[in-house]
Amino acid sequence: MKKPTMTQTLLFILVIGIGLFYALKYGNKAKKDIAEFESKKETNTTTKEIIELKYFGEIDLNKTEEYIDVLTNINGNEISIDLNIIEETISKKTIQPTINFLENLHEIEKIAHKQVLSDFKNGNIVKDYIEHHIGEFNDDDLKSLGIKTTDSPKERKQKFLNKIYLKRIGFYPEEWDSLAIFDFTISRDLTQYLIVLSFDSNGKFVDIYTES
Repeated sequence: MKKPTMTQTLLFILVIGIGLFYALKYGNKAKKDIAEFESKKETNTTTKEIIELKYFGEIDLNKTEEYIDVLTNINGNEISIDLNIIEETISKKTIQPTINFLENLHEIEKIAHKQVLSDFKNGNIVKDYIEHHIGEFNDDDLKSLGIKTTDSPKERKQKFLNKIYLKRIGFYPEEWDSLAIFDFTISRDLTQYLIVLSFDSNGKFVDIYTES
């Protein structure tokens, strides 16, 4: 058997060296890629925290939807209710007042309606809303609300008041001082102006105002 020449020996060493170099280089890269993949996988796999929210069903506190709306019946009236969450996750502590509010929604809706009547009697918001629309609506508009041209101003206002109804309730769990917004209207078709009531995280009435 021939003894390898010096050149063959050097070539052999060079080939072995190159092989070790690439094995080390790409082996470390493969390990790095695997580590990064596992890290991303761990980050993306967030534990679900499911709760049952009355009217809205199941929601995941660790992966919230920005906006959910449903139609429901409250005290004999069909009302649109919506849930608005800013952050992608929300804690059980933050959502708890909303849970409590929804459990007592039928009673709070009655309080909101009484507040509208009380403001008509003792305040200015509801009166101004009614007077503005009576002045703006034509006879046909008023007739569609059951108001006659022969009615006295007092009768018109009372009939108008009786037609005001709750259109929508919006929930904002992260807003402690205005957790729930109640929108009242005289008509979905005749006006864009609303009588708005806000309630805090304890279910207490906070404010009444108008907006479009």
